[in-house]
Amino acid sequence: MSKPTLPTSEMVAEIFEPLKPARDGLARMVKVLEPIGQVCELAEAFEPINEFQEKVASVVEPLRKLEQEFNQFAGAFEPMRLLRDEMREISATFAANVAEFAQILEPINRLRQQLDEAVHALEPAGSLYREFSNLSSAITKRQGDIAEGQDAPIPSERSGVLRLAAGRASR
Repeated sequence: MSKPTLPTSEMVAEIFEPLKPARDGLARMVKVLEPIGQVCELAEAFEPINEFQEKVASVVEPLRKLEQEFNQFAGAFEPMRLLRDEMREISATFAANVAEFAQILEPINRLRQQLDEAVHALEPAGSLYREFSNLSSAITKRQGDIAEGQDAPIPSERSGVLRLAAGRASR
């Protein structure tokens, strides 16, 4: 006794059943990545921060040299020692503020590193997208040709999905 034949849509759905967990995972991934688009808008904040950092960096070396000069004369003149001590205090305050800003940027830098890793992990998505798009176009074209009475060949680059479909159809 032969097995009852499934409707065509159910047979095709059965072929794609192994991809269901991947499809669900991709849908979750898309949902998780949506807020990253907002990060691009916030990136405008980096421009004034970068300009400020460049200004601060430009005064670090002159301040260090000035402090060294005050240090040379600090033993000889009491007012120079006071100036040197004030310079040290200014330098320490600068250093503390720069370090605090670096700490503020640390989580953003970690996020950037994670995004770099994510970009690397998502690289196969581009080629998979192109392959599935080309496959979809080829199938659509083939259907159009068949509807017009022509027998269009299936593309020679058969992807895993076509092999899977052919394998299941032969069972």
